[in-house]
Amino acid sequence: MTSSHQAPTQHNRRTFLRLAGGGALAAGALPLLQACGDDADDSGGASQSDLLIIAHAQGIPTLDPDLTAADVPHSVIMEVCEPLLDFDPASRQLQPRLAEEWSYVDDLTLELKLKSGVTFSNGEPFNAEAVKFSLDRTQDPATKSVNTIFANVDSVQVVDELTVRWHLAQPEALLTQYLSVWPILPPQYTTEDPGRLATALVGTGPYKVKTFSAGYEVLLERNETYWGTAPAYREVSYRTIDSAETQMSALLSGEVQIAADLLPQQAQSLESNETVQIVSKPKLLLAYVTMDSRGRTDPDGPLTDKRVRQAINQAVDVDSIIDNLLLGYGTRIGSIAHPAQFGFDESVAPWPYDPSTAQRLLAEAGYADGFELRMISQTAGITAQAEAAQAIQRDLEAVGLQVSLETMTDPTAVGQVVRGGEAGPLFQFGNAARGIFDVGAGLSSFTSDSPFSYFDNPEFMTLYQEQAVTLDPDRRQVILGDLQRLLHEEAPVLFQWAVHAIWAVSDQVSWPGHEGRYSRLYTAKPA
Repeated sequence: MTSSHQAPTQHNRRTFLRLAGGGALAAGALPLLQACGDDADDSGGASQSDLLIIAHAQGIPTLDPDLTAADVPHSVIMEVCEPLLDFDPASRQLQPRLAEEWSYVDDLTLELKLKSGVTFSNGEPFNAEAVKFSLDRTQDPATKSVNTIFANVDSVQVVDELTVRWHLAQPEALLTQYLSVWPILPPQYTTEDPGRLATALVGTGPYKVKTFSAGYEVLLERNETYWGTAPAYREVSYRTIDSAETQMSALLSGEVQIAADLLPQQAQSLESNETVQIVSKPKLLLAYVTMDSRGRTDPDGPLTDKRVRQAINQAVDVDSIIDNLLLGYGTRIGSIAHPAQFGFDESVAPWPYDPSTAQRLLAEAGYADGFELRMISQTAGITAQAEAAQAIQRDLEAVGLQVSLETMTDPTAVGQVVRGGEAGPLFQFGNAARGIFDVGAGLSSFTSDSPFSYFDNPEFMTLYQEQAVTLDPDRRQVILGDLQRLLHEEAPVLFQWAVHAIWAVSDQVSWPGHEGRYSRLYTAKPA
């Protein structure tokens, strides 16, 4: 892994695996505003600091932060807009961004002092009214926001031009974390034409939108009125190239400088290429296979029996999938928790691969002769999902379970099927915890009132609700550990791995890659 204070270094296979072991999930450095010299050629000739192009497989249908939950659109959004706070994975601490100070007046009131002298790129002032407007928009049912993180917020009070108070219905342990992933919008610009945020988003960040080409590219240009350190590259392009093979060719030809969706085998093939650096960091993304323990697809189905779910966890050789399909670019998990998150309990070990125990548990549950079940394999967003589904199918067949695979490639369609209770009884899924470095953020998909939940457990709900309102971090850590152990035992999913991002980066670019959700290309500079 590379330090944020130097150019990424190229690692061979052995070095990467050593780094990707126990110490790999120690956070990489993440400067909020890395000091970068601007060596652009102002004479009009092209220079290497004029344009940086990153290729992503995921398209960008909208830049409206209230209307998308996808990772790549949010990476673009956070180049253009800024949150009130920022989270530094290196120190595991919140840092100032648009808010300079914050403190709790009491358990139900959070006060923030805002940075002065900041303007949006269209000239509107950033102030307390902008913060209140942004929350009101997110909470307005007419917006149809995908953000549900502020359900416990009653209101934002404008105390003065640079002071806001957040009033809560009940204590909210993750409120300040939520403020690190939620961008502030310009009131006047947004009110005049809300629809234009989709293609012409305006914010206070280091870049602004230059052009939006649906299905092809979002081109950003440097915000010359930015209050912080100017980014090194004058323009940044987020380009959609859905094929990993095409991304690799574009990188080697110099058409793009960063390829964000290479397969592990492609990354391995580039390790000896002196013009390319392979950079990998853990993403806040867990890969697992949800099991319908709740009986949404079949109230009396086999997966409502805990023994069957435990059997499936021991029937599948997840380590083999990580080693042979992902080439080590993944870390086993034993519960719904990422090793980089606050509250992670390392004592909750993954289920062992033990087909004989799996067969015994199936027999105890009354399924000695096995049964048939459907599995939805969704190929969007996580590397090697289709291949992993086939490996799971083979391992389950070895213990008597006949699995029919149904492949879906459209993430929107997957979401609709899952919310509608029609997914399963097995379906591949990913949990990005909203980009928040806290175990509690990823557990909402398992609450009984979540449309994504195929799990219903009263003890889980009691613990979940307790951690959500507990402000003492030591007490919360204990509760989060209890939740991880409960989920491990109940096995509502086939636990798989924490995803590692793989980037192939031109040796002409110095960019460390970032742990978490956002690309933060404003930290990149020419090598």
